[in-house]
Amino acid sequence: RHFHSLDQLKQSLLTYIDGFYNPIRPHSHNLGLSPVQAENYFF
Repeated sequence: RHFHSLDQLKQSLLTYIDGFYNPIRPHSHNLGLSPVQAENYFF
């Protein structure tokens, strides 16, 4: 894929990550918390 600007590349990456990474699923790395829960708990 060819990107015409850095902003276009950034937007494409963010869209891909949002679609791939599940922010609600618990992760063992986060003591069984979802990334959203871990962020709220630690910050």
